[in-house]
Amino acid sequence: MSRLISHRLENVILEKGELLLKEQPLLVVPVVRDTRQLDAWEQRILADLADCPQQQQDSFWELADCHTEVGQKTATGIVRTNGLPIERADGADVVGLYSTMSRFNHSCIHNVNNSYQEDAGGEVLHALRNIRKGEELCITYIDLFLTRQDRQSTLQRVFNFRCTCPACSLTGEALLNSNRSRDRLQQLREALPSAAQQGLGEAVIAKIVELIDQELAGNAAAKTYTYHMGLQCFGDTNRSAALKCAQQAWKEAAIAEGSTSWLSTMLAQQIARFSAEDGAA
Repeated sequence: MSRLISHRLENVILEKGELLLKEQPLLVVPVVRDTRQLDAWEQRILADLADCPQQQQDSFWELADCHTEVGQKTATGIVRTNGLPIERADGADVVGLYSTMSRFNHSCIHNVNNSYQEDAGGEVLHALRNIRKGEELCITYIDLFLTRQDRQSTLQRVFNFRCTCPACSLTGEALLNSNRSRDRLQQLREALPSAAQQGLGEAVIAKIVELIDQELAGNAAAKTYTYHMGLQCFGDTNRSAALKCAQQAWKEAAIAEGSTSWLSTMLAQQIARFSAEDGAA
């Protein structure tokens, strides 16, 4: 794993959906994706960092840098290694750097979910399932609807490490079954919009959720995304299916992000709108 520290439970068992952490960023950085502009980006980050209190600067430089040699950290390397996306209303492409949240390791079957919540002013962390004493808390850095080879390739290219999580450590028939399930998840996700138009959307969603339960330990964040995608696909053309998706998405979002997150709130409003319109009909 690529991060500096492991977060392990000491004396408690965490329950599914439990709020574990709220944290404001040390620094918010506009993303530059053109590698030809890395030098200019480095100078901009350093200038922004210089305006921060010394303690925040020290915390920033303590974060890992997987893009340079040991002992030769750069600001851009730290941002590329540790930046977590911030969803802003204006659509700006920015990431946040955090003294704790940025240190969580990755797992392809992660047990906690991080989400940016504007009302909290930063990242919020919830347990995706019941977590026992001594179990490492891991988030995910990547799309998990990928085979092991594709996940490893992405992690190596972006974060310069080879994942050794339980899912990536499978061998033989277990690995083949895992790869089939994840490949099937990707195929079904891509097929959902057209399936919804053909009246097959609910069946496709049910199969995706079944595979999430089997392969991803019932990952509430993955289920939220699936049901939300279904809601968007059904829209007003299949109100009954759209309402079911909104209700299920809200249920899973309340676990993965909390019942007051912007997504949970938006879903609750959508459910209320559907109910009001159906009542007025």
